[in-house]
Amino acid sequence: KGKKWVSKGLIVEIMENEALGIRYGLTVSKKVSKLAILRNRTKRRLKAVACEILPLYKKYHLDIVLIGRQGTSEREYEELKTDLVWCLKKLGYEKNSDSFD
Repeated sequence: KGKKWVSKGLIVEIMENEALGIRYGLTVSKKVSKLAILRNRTKRRLKAVACEILPLYKKYHLDIVLIGRQGTSEREYEELKTDLVWCLKKLGYEKNSDSFD
């Protein structure tokens, strides 16, 4: 029932929930890197992007999974933010009208 969109920096899987607000989870598989330190770095970067971007979508009730890809840890932070906004837009979700971006 959920939707998925893939960008260069990350994969977004999304599904509406029962009025529970926005909830998100992060995952980075061993396919990305065998080294835990690199997988954890990727998760930290995804978490930082999620904490900055997802509050702009507070009018929706969504469960979101952000999946790290091979180049996520090397990708510029601003590009990751753009990737997440682009994926959400492609999935049919716009920022709140009261946001200043």
